Amino acid sequence: MAAVDEMKRTTTADHAEGASLAPRRTGPVRGLLKLLVQADASHSKLNRLAAVLILAAAILASALFGYFLPKLLL
Repeated sequence: MAAVDEMKRTTTADHAEGASLAPRRTGPVRGLLKLLVQADASHSKLNRLAAVLILAAAILASALFGYFLPKLLL
């Protein structure tokens, strides 16, 4: 039982210090969610504008892709 308590205490201490066992992976979904939050909550107007423009470009690109791809395939 003491070994389990020691392991919990060590793990908690590591997390408190900011140590991470595995590096975080950033995928496209996480990046999109980060842009959405940044567009909504950023204090800098420049960051908000950049995030909104990137999101608008992503929406436009997916719309164009969805429109032109079927035309090219048929």
